Amino acid sequence: MANNGKKEISIEDFIKQFDQLWKADESETYSQMYELCILKIHTMNKHVLGRLGRLYRDGKGIEKNLNEAARLMQLSLGGPVSWAEREYVDILLSMDTPQSLVEA
Repeated sequence: MANNGKKEISIEDFIKQFDQLWKADESETYSQMYELCILKIHTMNKHVLGRLGRLYRDGKGIEKNLNEAARLMQLSLGGPVSWAEREYVDILLSMDTPQSLVEA
């Protein structure tokens, strides 16, 4: 199946590819990680949402936006993403607003 001329990948392949790029942590890979997320965002899969939240949190491949990072990470809660809750709380604490601190 094609998606805007690009081959559709499985969630398992998405996770594998994204995590390899994430571990490399090279600025050249940031846009690739973002593009992988955009290819899969339509699935609303919690793995995709959490990883896209990380990109917004750190400003990798996209402008840093803690509000968007928190929104995406919150959507990834309650599922198979074991690190989502911890990272969601970390984002809220980084936002350092009265509302985010109460929610954390």
